[in-house]
Order: sequence, then structure tokens, then C-alpha cells
Amino acid sequence: KAAVEVLAKKKDKRVVIPLIARWRDTSRDVRAAVAKALGELGDSGSGPTLMRMSRDFTDTVATEAIGALGKLRYEGATELLIDLLHGAKTRVRDKAAEALCQLGTDKALKALVGGLRKASLRTAARKALAKVGGKAARHLNELLQDPRTPRSMALAAVETARQARIRDTTPRR
Repeated sequence: KAAVEVLAKKKDKRVVIPLIARWRDTSRDVRAAVAKALGELGDSGSGPTLMRMSRDFTDTVATEAIGALGKLRYEGATELLIDLLHGAKTRVRDKAAEALCQLGTDKALKALVGGLRKASLRTAARKALAKVGGKAARHLNELLQDPRTPRSMALAAVETARQARIRDTTPRR
């Protein structure tokens, strides 16, 4: 783990390959350090490895890998992050919402707005959308203007817009 941390501090992209080689280490601490280091180095070439690591059986490794994907703004992970948002444990789900927020793509934002539908996802989706701010306004407006939107979801959307200080959302009647 210490060796991984030292390599990460070098801020030299030549260490990406040796770090990737450690992604299957038997120690979860080493795997988590590798994921964190890959995110800090900012090389999108490590995206596929981080995607595999995000499915790790330990939450610590998975959340570090997901966080790194978000830092990298690795759009290739959008589908995976959406899957994790809907089917993972709470810590992993919350980190996936945060990473989708960092991606900020239309698909990522739509997935977060869709997360307002489920009570189990609502808190994570609201936090992430509040961080996105104005970029989420269009998606929240679409939700609020749809007459089929359940009341609980509309209220969550309005509260999210309020928290993010988004002024151009239209409240539903």
C-alpha cells in the first residue's frame, strides 16, 4: 500500500501501468489505494480497470474506484454507474450518484433525475443533482411538466431545485 501511495505522489503517468498491474492484489487496502491513485493521476486509460474495480466485493475498493471514475469524468462508465446507482449497497450507490454528477452528461443527469422515482435512491439523487446545479434545470423541468410524474417525485424535484438554487424550474400545480 505504501508503495502505491509513493507512486501516486510522483504525479507521473508512467506509473499508471505498474499501478494497473496491482488491481487484483489480495489486499483490499492495496486495491483501494490503487483505485485512488489512478483517479488522482488523471489518465483516462485506467478507466476500464477502474470499471472492473468498481465491482469489487469490498465497498472500500468499489467506492474508491467509482470515485476515481468520477474524477476522470470517464464517460465510458456511464452505464455501469447507472447500474450501480440502481442495484448496489448504499455506500456504493451514493458514490455512483456522485460520480454521475461529476460526469454531468445528459444521460447521467437523466439517470439521477430518474433516481428521484425510488425512495431508496431519492436522497443520493437529490444530493448529486444539487451539486450539479443549473445543468440539472432542464431535466428537472421536464419531470415537473410531465403530468404522469408522481407527487412524491415532483416534490423531490422541487426540493432539489431549491437546494441547488435553481431558479428556472417550473413548479407543478
